[in-house]
Amino acid sequence: MSENATLTEFTSGDSEGETEIERPTSQSAADRVDDSGEYTTPEYEPTGEELPTVHAPPERCLSFSVSAPFAHFRKIETSSTRLTYGLPPRTTINGMIAAMLGLEVNSYYRLFDLTKSAISIGVETPLREISMPIKHRNTDPDEMKSVSGGGLTLEYEKHPSEIDKGKVHQRVAHTMLRDVTYRVNVWLSSEPHYTELRQLLEAGESYYTPSLGLSECLASIEYHGEFSPTPVDSDGPVEVDSAVPSSAGSVEVHTDTQLTTEQTPAEMEQVNKSFVTRRTTAYTAYQYREDTQPLPVRTDHAATVDGETVIFK
Repeated sequence: MSENATLTEFTSGDSEGETEIERPTSQSAADRVDDSGEYTTPEYEPTGEELPTVHAPPERCLSFSVSAPFAHFRKIETSSTRLTYGLPPRTTINGMIAAMLGLEVNSYYRLFDLTKSAISIGVETPLREISMPIKHRNTDPDEMKSVSGGGLTLEYEKHPSEIDKGKVHQRVAHTMLRDVTYRVNVWLSSEPHYTELRQLLEAGESYYTPSLGLSECLASIEYHGEFSPTPVDSDGPVEVDSAVPSSAGSVEVHTDTQLTTEQTPAEMEQVNKSFVTRRTTAYTAYQYREDTQPLPVRTDHAATVDGETVIFK
């Protein structure tokens, strides 16, 4: 699909059941400043049913794998040395799905409210890390003459030849994940968005190129289909293939269990200041195995999807 294609061009046709999403009209940065001087971006309102709990399996979900040669999910507590989570945070998956749908930045957070959406994430290939130096451009005010508003045009005091010599660049070591594949199951209560995501996955298309963490980490999508999660009823531990939210049950750890626990952002909200930004409002601690093996979990929230046992959140 071309970047300039409208939603109506994509969803209009002879097939039954195709729906049209009412999107906010695209505006320039200057047009988004209201009468009070606040910079605003329209936010999509969540619609449809709510889940009874944040771990309740939905009646249906879309299942796909996302793969990339490199991935990086920067740990929020790090700065100079860029360490990475092994598992993409839920907010990262939210952003990737929003990019696939072509939603405007900072506008989609409420669509992924924890009771208005359900996502499970699993590691499909063993995780391995490498260290990679990445060059960053220095935006120190002493090196710059001006920074314009909406266009973000940078004007440098120094001649471009001096920039090329590395005087306004900095090499930062990043921990990167190599040759990763994650299995994602997703449900959205907003029927138009859910339907469009299914159509895009079936067609192998996306509004914007998916990536895993950094924009340079371009990803590919393999669609597995639409499934109806079947709740698992068991009195004992259940072998769970996806990452396990700590609030969904207790993992039975044995001496040979290679368990990784990470607390990552789960939910965000839009913040309107002099410009639109975001802030994290909820976190989730996930437990998983980096070698892709399942974890024995005592839980009431497990469900099977396409032959795998997962837990949503």
